[in-house]
Amino acid sequence: MDNIDETPEQAAVRELHEECNVSGTIIIKTSEYVDPYDDTNFICIILKNFREVNTMAELRPLNHTGSVRLETERLILRPTSISDAEQMYRNWASDPEVTKYLSWPPHANIEVTKSVLANWDSRNENPDYYHWGIVLKETGEIIGTGGIISINEKHQSTDLGYCMSRAYWGKGIMSEAVAAMIKHLFNTVGFNRIFACHDPENVGSGRVMQKCGMIFEGIQRQAHYRPRSGGFYDLAFYAILKSDYNQ
Repeated sequence: MDNIDETPEQAAVRELHEECNVSGTIIIKTSEYVDPYDDTNFICIILKNFREVNTMAELRPLNHTGSVRLETERLILRPTSISDAEQMYRNWASDPEVTKYLSWPPHANIEVTKSVLANWDSRNENPDYYHWGIVLKETGEIIGTGGIISINEKHQSTDLGYCMSRAYWGKGIMSEAVAAMIKHLFNTVGFNRIFACHDPENVGSGRVMQKCGMIFEGIQRQAHYRPRSGGFYDLAFYAILKSDYNQ
């Protein structure tokens, strides 16, 4: 119930304090002209500006789904499982050409592959874990993986990584898989920015990013260290925004 003894100025101050959920003096910058002799107008303008800023500051939380099944013309994207060990080891994890530009070395034996898969499997139930096995519909064979490396919830940004069997390079398969991931992460999960990076010498990875609509943003010089080669290397960065994707 309104206090009938309140002046308009007092009512505006009370309303402002209730919306801010604070007590004491509140100072908010305003670009509007304020009549210094009109207390009511001054307080109402502050209240109006607070409401606008408060509304602008709110972001809809990400709608995490985890690694739900995705499907394209040629592919099925699904969570990996320990039963993928033999195909993963044979198709790409043991191939030094596949791992040449990656952060991990080729698997020495299938036990390493099983250990990696067990780690992935333990996280598959997490709603904010996105990691897909890439399965070729034609054969039912798992030929690679891809997914999110890290998530910035505050800024609704994420980065992607992927790798695939050398036997399927140059066929547009990874671009098809990454495009499906981007679509899901924008349209269903609600990210605003998706980026990826690659060693500039790995031109095939860069082509995947370009084909998926990512825009080149620059090169970070000697951004990472590769123990296998004993040297630092550059990273080329690409990104796509939700506004780019929806154009």
